[in-house]
Amino acid sequence: MGEGSPCCSVLSRGRGWCLGLPFRQRDVPVSSLSPRPTPLPVIPGCRKIRPPPDGGIRYPGLTQEQIHSIEILPVAYEIEFVCRVNRELDGPRVRKCLANGMWTEMDKRSRCCE
Repeated sequence: MGEGSPCCSVLSRGRGWCLGLPFRQRDVPVSSLSPRPTPLPVIPGCRKIRPPPDGGIRYPGLTQEQIHSIEILPVAYEIEFVCRVNRELDGPRVRKCLANGMWTEMDKRSRCCE
């Protein structure tokens, strides 16, 4: 085998495979064959955030299994902070996932107080 990027392999006479498809080296720019990191695809949404101490988060419309398996929540999804019995929430109760991957009002802390 000849040289290629992690996803492309050049075999003999300028032919090879790239992303599972056959190609001829003359069809592929030389720069695309040079080894360099491939950027990860951008997944629109927000990473889950931690609930306040002595509190939790409600994920409307999701099952417990989905909550545990999902890492990224979609844009416009809203979560709700809740506190344990005999505690009150101080700070934003609802946060919304923005298109830039951030949650609303992250500059304001939510906490559960006695």
